[in-house]
Formats: sequence, C-alpha cells, structure tokens
Amino acid sequence: IYAVTTDGAGNRQKSNLLSFVLDKTAPKLSITGVSNGSMSSRAVTIQMECIESFYGTNEIEIKVKKELDGKITESEIKDFPNNSKRTSLSKTFSEDGTYTVTMTAKDKAGNATQVETINFFVDVTKPQIYINGTDNYQMWKEPTKLLFVVKESYYASDKVTIKGTRTDIEGKKHAVHVPQMMNGGKISSVQQL
Repeated sequence: IYAVTTDGAGNRQKSNLLSFVLDKTAPKLSITGVSNGSMSSRAVTIQMECIESFYGTNEIEIKVKKELDGKITESEIKDFPNNSKRTSLSKTFSEDGTYTVTMTAKDKAGNATQVETINFFVDVTKPQIYINGTDNYQMWKEPTKLLFVVKESYYASDKVTIKGTRTDIEGKKHAVHVPQMMNGGKISSVQQL
C-alpha cells in the first residue's frame, strides 16, 4: 500500500511503499501412520504434517513422551521443515514404549493451532518365560515345586497359558494342569507341584 498527496499548488508526493499480510488462519496440523491408542509388535512410523500459507515464519513444536516400566523420557523433534505451504516429516519409533506425540504450531500473526496428539504402544520384545525348581532330567522321590516366571513390560495385555505333559514310569504321557497365571506386574509367577 502507498499514498499519494497533492497540495493546492498541484505538487504531488508519493509515500513509501508498505507491504503487510493479513492472516486470520491458523496452521493446520495432522499426525498419521498409526491409529490412536493402538499397539504394534513392529516399529511404527508416523507422518507429521503442517499446512500454512505463510510457512516461512511458522513456529512448530513437537514433543515426544515415552514411558516404559515406570521410566519416563521426554524429547523434542526439532528438524521439522518450513520450506513450503505443505510440509511434513516422518519419524520411526522402534523401541518398546508407550508413546505420546504432541504437535503445536503458531504463525507470525499469532494464530495458534489446537494441540494435535497421538498415543500408541510399540512392543517388539517377546515375553521371556523361565521354569525353575529343578534341573533337566533331575530325579525326585517327592513331588517338587516348579516356578513359572514371565517377564514382560506390557503384562496387562498378555494372556499367559502354561501347558505341559509329564511322562510316568510306564512311558505314558499325562497333561500337567497349571493354575491360570495372573499378570500382576512386569514379572509374574505361579508355582505348581
């Protein structure tokens, strides 16, 4: 914009040129690649996207919170590009953990987005199971107690079924019945005679 003024004698003067932008639209954010609340046994790759007409002055903040076995770590993703109207960045999460990713943006005019959040679980580690109480091919006069131990970070969603057989002196196999294991923590156990 500029202005021109003319006085009574006909003298004209042109003002300096002033450029500005009127921006009433907040940036638009999205996080895709995984369903909110889902659990995966493989690495998870998410895509974070921002759409903003005046992209060069965007302030984009991406925070990652990871929780595993009661330990919480927090980090930021700082390399989000601001080089076009539609910009995106992919990030792969390959370590076990419960992840919360939050994304916010604000443009130079002060238009702020709603917080975009996604939660997901990555569990690439198989449960570990141990049987204690005797050694292989150990012989006992009396029944012995066996201890079955399961170690798993996501114990609440595990279904542990213990099946086995025993062979009697005549070579006949019999099913071994073990009580249902209750997953009460990262390390759960049950005993059986």
